[in-house]
Amino acid sequence: MNAYYARHQQLSPQIVQMVDQALCNFDLGVEMLVAAPSGDAHTIHTVANPGVITDNSPIGYSAIGSGAPHAIYSLIESSFNSATEREKAITLVKKAKQRSEVAPGVGEQTTVVNIPRDE
Repeated sequence: MNAYYARHQQLSPQIVQMVDQALCNFDLGVEMLVAAPSGDAHTIHTVANPGVITDNSPIGYSAIGSGAPHAIYSLIESSFNSATEREKAITLVKKAKQRSEVAPGVGEQTTVVNIPRDE
């Protein structure tokens, strides 16, 4: 990529524009859910193609992948929010994940990791 960008001036502007557009439109098919403690709450962000970052902290939860709508609806129905007690939150998240398994490509295997905040 560095060599490509270094040679921009030597390449046809039309070719550069086509290649740049193709790079911007390429979808790796990767989504990430990033959460971290922040004061008394947590920050929750999703990262999707092409590097779009969405802050989901105000609603207190998010989901990614083909089963995301099912998981989100489950959390909405259970009135999940950022003030939900830890043990209840874990139970509700597991239930939401289980509901998401009806979507194509969502497997049954799940690992839930509860990272305690430093007290």
